[in-house]
Amino acid sequence: MSAATPGLRFRLPAAFALAVLAAATAQAQPAMGGGGGGGMGGGDFRTIPLFAPPDIPRLEAPIVIPDMSRDTRRRTPSEMGDFIYDPFYAPLAAREANGDVTAKQQQRLDAYLAAKLAQQNALRNKLDTLRNADVLTRQSALTAYAAEQTPQLVTLEAEAEAIREDMIKGEFLQEDINWIDFRMWKLGRDSFQSSEIAISAQYQVIIGAAYFQKNLLPAQRRLLREVATDINELSEKPADGPQSVAAATSDSSPLFSFAPETARLRLPANLPGPLMDKILAYEKEKSALKQELNDVIKDADDAVFAVLRNRTVKELADKQAARLAALDIMAEDIRRDFAVQPQQPRPPALPALEPTLAERIKTWIADKRARPTFLNKMLTDVARVVPIQSARTSKDESGREILNIRLNTRNQRPDRVQTANQIIQDYRVETARRTEALKQSEATIRGALAATFRTPPGPDLDREIDQFLENYEDTMDRQDLWYRYDDYRTAVLQPGLSPEQRRLLFDTGIGELKIPLPPQQRRPAVTQIRQNYYGP
Repeated sequence: MSAATPGLRFRLPAAFALAVLAAATAQAQPAMGGGGGGGMGGGDFRTIPLFAPPDIPRLEAPIVIPDMSRDTRRRTPSEMGDFIYDPFYAPLAAREANGDVTAKQQQRLDAYLAAKLAQQNALRNKLDTLRNADVLTRQSALTAYAAEQTPQLVTLEAEAEAIREDMIKGEFLQEDINWIDFRMWKLGRDSFQSSEIAISAQYQVIIGAAYFQKNLLPAQRRLLREVATDINELSEKPADGPQSVAAATSDSSPLFSFAPETARLRLPANLPGPLMDKILAYEKEKSALKQELNDVIKDADDAVFAVLRNRTVKELADKQAARLAALDIMAEDIRRDFAVQPQQPRPPALPALEPTLAERIKTWIADKRARPTFLNKMLTDVARVVPIQSARTSKDESGREILNIRLNTRNQRPDRVQTANQIIQDYRVETARRTEALKQSEATIRGALAATFRTPPGPDLDREIDQFLENYEDTMDRQDLWYRYDDYRTAVLQPGLSPEQRRLLFDTGIGELKIPLPPQQRRPAVTQIRQNYYGP
């Protein structure tokens, strides 16, 4: 890939992103007071909680676990982990959080999930039987299987869309929970207390439309999730102009937003010119579709009547339908070309070692990493018996780690305090044993490694072994990520699958990542709520 090509690729998303940021920032005004954090004024108008799904990470990106210890927002129901990529995520989460899912709705969800899992298992089994086939044989067999499985997936996706609509509308005696209709603040009508809050408001409008707006095509709903991710990532970057490739990415490879929607990956270097031309054409068309969607949803947000907003959205859906279908064809053409390139993705390779030594290093690393889990289990066991007032670690003069735990023994039975202290003592004894075993294991490993290096004994050899073990552990982590992303990677890059199969397998891949679910979105703080609200 030439030096000019990545720059060309990033102009399109940068222009789109800056337009998003400019529009959001333009609505932010200095705080005038009286707005309140909830932005609901003094009325009793019913509000609907908005739970957004997690942003889908790029292929092989580390999974970041955010610190939620000080976040007071309502947590997303854990059941939603099975439905991150489904079109009914937000309305179902709202009903789950309020305990408003009926037995009939739960039965329907259970049946849908069982059918989805059955189809996912069937597709994965088929892929496993073809894992060692050559590229053309694998592609041909998958194309044949796609013709067999896809009609069932079309029915499954139609059921997911029907669940979305019914979950919003509700059953008899259930209230409608269309977040758009029951939201007091609007993008084009209200002012926000800061640019950050304005961007958050725009994010919520886009992600809310993906789940609650009528007349959108399923593909448009998924594209809106990409737009929302773009807004989220843009809010974390400075707004002083287009980002260079070096500033926008953690490495020199450009980030490619591909298919299924919300999937992204790093492009390998030195791709042939014709293939790069196809990639750029795909990205240009996809960016244009996303920009049109973003503009229509924002412009229609403050429509006085919902029927006007719905009509505008329907007109855009009719205009984009053929282009969205053509985008899938473009994506498959790119996959076929990419599949025959010499530089195919491969898992990171660990250094070649004698098998017994390699296994010993892996066990040593696993034992090191088990220490926090062992500590947390002990603290949990103690807290079940006696409340813990404080727990901290310190080091003595020799550098040995010491755990200091203070129990809240007030009004506690002596036998329970004795039990808690015994748990702590058992932990200390076991920790000392484990620490000694780790030291002995490390000494054995270092001695075996020293025999494989040419460096003479001394500080240089010690540093060389330290670096080797550090790199070995890092490679193990990257290998783990590689295999965790296996279904994600196949869904994005394997030719021969239908778009429905890709989405099904991508759904599986997302589940394997165990992405943390973000809490409920905060209502944006506005400077004032105007009283001329006419309702949906």
